Amino acid sequence: MVQPQSFRRHPLVWGIGVIGVIAVVAVLAAVLVFTAGGGGGRAEATSGADRVEAVERALTEPVPGIPDGMPTERPNQLGRTSDQASPEEIGYARYLAYKAQGTTATRVDGTPGYEFIAADVKTQGVPAGERHIEVLSYDYSTDTSILQVVDLVDGTVTETRGGAATAPPSARESLFAMDLLIRSDEATDIRAAFAERTGEELTSPSQVSYVSSAQLPAGTRYLAPQCEGHRCVVFQPHFGADVALYYGDVVVDLSASQVYRVS
Repeated sequence: MVQPQSFRRHPLVWGIGVIGVIAVVAVLAAVLVFTAGGGGGRAEATSGADRVEAVERALTEPVPGIPDGMPTERPNQLGRTSDQASPEEIGYARYLAYKAQGTTATRVDGTPGYEFIAADVKTQGVPAGERHIEVLSYDYSTDTSILQVVDLVDGTVTETRGGAATAPPSARESLFAMDLLIRSDEATDIRAAFAERTGEELTSPSQVSYVSSAQLPAGTRYLAPQCEGHRCVVFQPHFGADVALYYGDVVVDLSASQVYRVS
């Protein structure tokens, strides 16, 4: 089923809210261009062949544990306990969290390290005068969510493993999930619908735009029981002037690199 679709840019920052966010991903904006002083990083869209090349690089080239250009020095001034985190605080927290990572974890592409999902200020249970940042990641080698709480005052990191794997997927996880979907046997009708509507073969996530989530609809969870312990992503179409595809009955299991129908 083909429906109208408008492409949207997805602003990416070094840290976004840990809880309650659905990742709205315009995969046209696949190259992360980070700036050190402008309030965070942003994914900037390119066009044509440049866009396709950018997506292919994102799918095939390992990314650094710390994004290029991200500030990693301790900020001269820290916010109050409940203040919104600054880009400098997020950068410093991510740097400390990265330095404290275990050595056996793997990311969504199989490379060593924690798969970063989000970072945000922690306020609950934090005494006045202290400043804590929560860094949420995922370890694909053990299918485990990882929460690192970084104390920006003394530079210590406390790590907790476990919990549900349903934190909103990062743009990078969503990109890998859409690539798996497009190349799967379960996407035969999706590829056919795209070709019918556009006259082109669907071969790359650079050609589509979508909304992603790790929350399976309540009525379909029993059809994908493996997602209880795996990192799974579902997609929803949204509407506008350009082409979009309906893929609401497909679940991508990133942990197993499998695609399932749930209808």
